[in-house]
Amino acid sequence: MKEILVLGAGFVARPLVRYILDETPFFVTLADINLSAAQRIIDNHPRGRALQLDIREPGALRQQVRRTEAVVSLLPRIFHDQVALVCLEEKKHLVTTSYVSATMRQLNEEAKSKGLLFLNEVGVDPGLDHMEAVRFINEAKAQGKKIISFVSYCGGLPAPEARNNPFNYKFSWSPQGVLQACQREAHYLWQGRVVEVRGQDLFFHCQPISIDQFGVLEGYPNGDSLPYQALYHLPEVSTLLRGTLRYPGWCGLMQIIKEYGLLQGEERNWPVETFLEFSKNFLNDKKISKATIKKWGQETILRAHQALEWLGFFQPEPLPSSTFAPQALLAQRMMAKMQYLPEERDMVILQHKFELEDKSEKNKRQVISSTLVEFGQPDGDSAMSRLVGLPAAIATQLVVEEKINLTGVHIPVHPQIYQPILNQLSRLGINFITEVRPAT
Repeated sequence: MKEILVLGAGFVARPLVRYILDETPFFVTLADINLSAAQRIIDNHPRGRALQLDIREPGALRQQVRRTEAVVSLLPRIFHDQVALVCLEEKKHLVTTSYVSATMRQLNEEAKSKGLLFLNEVGVDPGLDHMEAVRFINEAKAQGKKIISFVSYCGGLPAPEARNNPFNYKFSWSPQGVLQACQREAHYLWQGRVVEVRGQDLFFHCQPISIDQFGVLEGYPNGDSLPYQALYHLPEVSTLLRGTLRYPGWCGLMQIIKEYGLLQGEERNWPVETFLEFSKNFLNDKKISKATIKKWGQETILRAHQALEWLGFFQPEPLPSSTFAPQALLAQRMMAKMQYLPEERDMVILQHKFELEDKSEKNKRQVISSTLVEFGQPDGDSAMSRLVGLPAAIATQLVVEEKINLTGVHIPVHPQIYQPILNQLSRLGINFITEVRPAT
């Protein structure tokens, strides 16, 4: 019986592992430093095994990799390169849901020479965003259409009924990644002009995004969109932007919090003992720029005060330490108060919007949107865990069944990868909905 090694029993592991156990004949070893977490997911399945494994022990990792057909790394992405090197030594395929690192990219030729596939970015974002984009682009080109604009937004959000705190946002795991992304610089193409965005100015590029059944949300640029022009083979595109979706109010609120200095990641010693003292001494409204007040209004400062008060920043509660980074302090308070309750649902929205021109009729343009909306299951798997875990599970199935004849380091932009994944997701009830309208 072929065996798959899954490393990491965290947030997205359950949908992935249960799919492989329920939909394939393969054996699964789920390894994690927390044995009980792995045991809960395997749940005594006859083709499953829970294993305690410390990734920092290379000998133990190598022993487990050696006995498998393929490895799925759901570990934090800083560990993927280490796992990839062991997979090279033991000549095993690798699947991850994370962006391809520079080190991973350098393993391409060696993986090819050994006949191995290292398939990355097979989650939702990155993952399904690639798959649906390339599927649509290839079909449009085959019909003689020219794509002149591509704008894509994705967001993991509370379902509308769970939108019940001042941030209109909740976390399933540590907020640090979200807070760090709030300061990341961005680059995109807009009407033929390259736009470069400094991290401190990110939210000034926020714009309203209309999504059917949800009304108007907020979207802002996510990282560097420019490489996707070559990756998606869009030489004629004049607008290309990939962004993040949030409920209205997020951008202004987080800009205020950023200007207060609460997103600073450097540790320092603070001469105060309570949250109230910290806030009185260091959260100064004079730090807020005129540009911020002009864009979002004075009332946004009041909203920020109310949000921080709700988090406990104006309570005489002792600080956890005298030495800390403001970002870590904010993340701690958010994690304490902004988690999903068992009965609450999350949702994921992913929308691609294309503007097309018919090459035979140059004045005839269309705007076509392709939208995926998935809700979490109350007391069950979240939408985010399903949309990350299931594509990776199906990809792993394809790899082990030898249905992908690619080697080297890849992402899912090849039809032999994305088409069967999208088809199987459709059978599981996960679909993109297409809407066509004339361009204005």
